[in-house]
Formats: sequence, structure tokens, C-alpha cells
Amino acid sequence: WQEGDSLYVSSEVGKSKHHSSLFHHVASAEGVKTAQISHTGDNKRADVKMARITGTRASHYREGGLTRYEQAVVRDLHNPAVARFIGINRSLRLSAAPTEDAHSPAGSLIHSVIAPFLTVYVAWVLREARRAGKERLYFVSRDAQVFMRIAKVLGQGRDNPRCQYLYGSRKAWFAPSLQRCDREEIRWAYESNMERTPAAILRRLDLEPADFSAELTAAGFNNPVEPLDPARTEQFVTMLVSGTIAESALELASRKREAVLGYLEQEGLLDDSNWSLVDIGCVHTCQNSLQRILTTARRGSRVHGYYLGVAENHVPGSECVDFSGYFSHSTADKPGANSGDWVFHLPSVML
Repeated sequence: WQEGDSLYVSSEVGKSKHHSSLFHHVASAEGVKTAQISHTGDNKRADVKMARITGTRASHYREGGLTRYEQAVVRDLHNPAVARFIGINRSLRLSAAPTEDAHSPAGSLIHSVIAPFLTVYVAWVLREARRAGKERLYFVSRDAQVFMRIAKVLGQGRDNPRCQYLYGSRKAWFAPSLQRCDREEIRWAYESNMERTPAAILRRLDLEPADFSAELTAAGFNNPVEPLDPARTEQFVTMLVSGTIAESALELASRKREAVLGYLEQEGLLDDSNWSLVDIGCVHTCQNSLQRILTTARRGSRVHGYYLGVAENHVPGSECVDFSGYFSHSTADKPGANSGDWVFHLPSVML
């Protein structure tokens, strides 16, 4: 809106686009001919056909209405709060930069699906955390970075927990959580959907394969990048847990655990305050590792987490920690706020 602009409203001037009289009224009020007016609108009859009858140059804008996603939600969920949410979604979508990219399939997917989906999840986290009296929420890098940005906007002016960003990952927590280098405790290192070679398994334990070339050769693993089938994996794991490699892994884990605990203490995870993690989740192995690290410093520590998903093969809650899921697989031990097996057909990298 610029100084000198004018606004003509049908109900105020007693003229309408539907009968074309408003176009003549504007031309007269502005002292121009209708052919000098450019008009854009979303109603094909009133904004285009009737405008052109008067000689006004008219173009049809199709993006102003509700998208098929927004229409489906409003149609199926008859709730004033839902209607307001869809109104906000439409306003934000239309306020995006009016470039060609803003109306591309990717842009439409972001505004109509991804942003509402993640916003509703974060709103659920904040609501559940308030009910539970949580003092702090730790959003774990990197997947939860966008969740925290949403939470800081949604939480303005409300009595919400303090939102903090927590640096963490499989690389940062798994190896330092080792307290026994036995087959069960290092299962995450070799029962992985990722690459399974001697080098890959050792690197997940933060060990450099070149430092153990003699042990590998003696055990018949001359090629550290050799893909391992199930039988060879069993042989490798047996060798790993029964020799000097296991001792090195535990020694390194102890040193790295001190560094991790120093960071966790700095961020307030070692005090007695009531806090929870926030992450995408699924199987909760990261949270289990964090629990094990914290327990070495403060017995009785029990970590709670809010997760977008709780998969069917998650770490049992009794073994690991307490958690709440927004979506849970139908076969998960603990039901979530919603059941949706379709969520787990998508890798977290897509989200």
C-alpha cells in the first residue's frame, strides 16, 4: 500500500463488479478511461468477463482460493480452530514472494503440506510439554532444528518451556555410551542398514581401521572395505569383541564420554530440572545412548523425549527411556497420539 492509493469497496460505494458498475465508478473517480485500468481477480465472471465488457484489461488470478489440501481439511474437520489454521496457511501461502518459484510444485508442497504438517507436530509437543510441566525442551541437531524455529514462533507470549538447541548425533553419542564391548552393546555398529564392512563398523566405534591392520589380517580380514555377508559379519564381530580392538574401543569411549558429559553439563542436562528431548525419533537408539551416558554421571537419570514417530522396531521403553510419539506404528509397544504406518515408509531425510 502506497501513499495516494485508493480502495473501492462495493458495499460502501453501492457499485459492484458483478454488474460491471464498479469499473465505471473507479474510472470516473480516478479520472481515467476504463481501457487504462488493469484489473486482476479470482472470480472468472465478475473479475474477468464483466471487467472486459467495460473495456478494462483483466487477468484471472487462480492462486487465491483454497488449495485441494486446504479444501479437504476444511471439508472433513468442522472446527473453528481448524478453519482459522487453514486461513493462516492460505495467508502465508499468498504472502510468499510472487515469483514463479513460489507457485512451483515444490513451493506448493512446502506451503500446503510440509509446513502445516511440521507446525501441527510442534504445536502438539508444546501442548504436551505444558501439560507435563516441562521446564526445558532440547531440540536435537540437526533434524529438530526446524522444529525449534517453529516452536520459538508458536511459543511467543505463552507459558511454554524454554527451547534450547542440543548438538547430538549417532556419531556423538553411540561410541561414548559403550561400557562393555560385547556383541549386544555394539549391535548398532554392525546391524545397520548402512554400509557393512570392517572399516565401516570400526569407524562407527570411532576407531581407525589402519590402526588395527595387524589384528584384521591375522583374523583373515585383509581388505577393510570388503562387504560382509551375515556369516562374515558374525566372524568379524566375534574377533572384535574378544581381542585388543575391544579394549581400544572402551578406552576411547571413556575419554569421549568425559567430553560429552562436559557438554551436557554445560547445557543443563545433568541438573534435576524437568526436561525432554525433541526429535524425529523412530527407533530411539540415540536417546538410549544418551541415557547410558547420563547414567554414568548421575544414577537414576531417565530421559524423556517427544518424537514425530515411534516405529515398530523401537528400543523398548522399559530398557531405554520414556517417550511420547505424535505418530506410532500400529505394532509399536506404546501408542502415539496418532496411528499412521504410512509415516514410516518415508526415510527421515525426506522430512
